[in-house]
Amino acid sequence: MKNLFLKRLFTLGLLLATVAAYGQTNVFDDVIATSPVHTHLTAALEATGLDDALRNDDAEFTVFAPDDNAIDALAEELELTTAELLELEGLADLILYHALGTTVLSGDINNGDIVTPLNTANTLKLTATSGGSIFVNQAQVNGADLTADNGVVHSVDGF
Repeated sequence: MKNLFLKRLFTLGLLLATVAAYGQTNVFDDVIATSPVHTHLTAALEATGLDDALRNDDAEFTVFAPDDNAIDALAEELELTTAELLELEGLADLILYHALGTTVLSGDINNGDIVTPLNTANTLKLTATSGGSIFVNQAQVNGADLTADNGVVHSVDGF
């Protein structure tokens, strides 16, 4: 009897471990934070508290994620260090300008689409070229359709 109980307990433990291994993924933990080219964005999301929002299983996101080179270039253009850029008061607004409250895969983008990001102060123009390139405003998507259960990330080379 004791062996049967231990066997069932072991089986239940394996089942729970399997369920945990296949749990919900999210655009922050499973795409952005694990990317070797989005370390600055990861730091910015953590500094603004937006990392928690991107973990929300009940939400859907499309994040046009500026890579580290894009963030470094913006800092240089603004005559700031990258660390100073990541401490700007309006950083959350800047990040929210790069996110949509729905999932948009690259194949869903039509040339000339105008979309409203979570920061609604302005819109984003999406361009899909006949050669298959995707642009968000003037930034080119250099890594498309990085998916998670709560959305998708498109890495971009600019702001």
